[in-house]
Amino acid sequence: MQSLIKRTCFLFLLLPALILSCRKDHIIHDIPSDNKKKFILAGERGVDISYYDINPDWNRYAYGLAPDSLNIDINNDHITDVSIRYASTIGASNYIVQTTVSCYHGASFSLAPKNRNDTINENSSCSTSNSILGFTKIDFTTADTTSSGAWISTTDKYLGVKVFKNGRTSYGWIRMSLFVNPATIYIQQVMVKDFAFRKNL
Repeated sequence: MQSLIKRTCFLFLLLPALILSCRKDHIIHDIPSDNKKKFILAGERGVDISYYDINPDWNRYAYGLAPDSLNIDINNDHITDVSIRYASTIGASNYIVQTTVSCYHGASFSLAPKNRNDTINENSSCSTSNSILGFTKIDFTTADTTSSGAWISTTDKYLGVKVFKNGRTSYGWIRMSLFVNPATIYIQQVMVKDFAFRKNL
């Protein structure tokens, strides 16, 4: 009889522990997708972020340099998402340099340079159109110079990127600098340094 009582007490004490264990497992495995991070901070790194250091930096700076592009697969799916293009054109009376950005396969970008820790999310204004980061021109006849573009004379700023794939939007950043030095007749120098993407959303 005492043995039966002991067994009953043991089972009675074990039952709440089993219930709590089941509840804990339920909470862990059924986290609503709305609670997952649907943003990235400019410059952010972490365990849920895929980071890539471009080493050496993609650095384009030369008089008369042939057009060149850097294609970036930001979410590591073996498809180009963003392309940064540096091109210079020399004519009889002027010299033009421009750096542009293009997006492909459901990607878009926020053209305005972002500072470190700025938020990149669904509220970030984005475009899919080919856009000028920086434009510079010198007129050899008049010696007039022109420069325009949101990225002119920026150092370590971030291009916000959105990627739409399989019905989901995810976010990343590309860190760049774009220098324009009047002493070198407004030749641009663009440097793309690294990029990151929040994965597993």
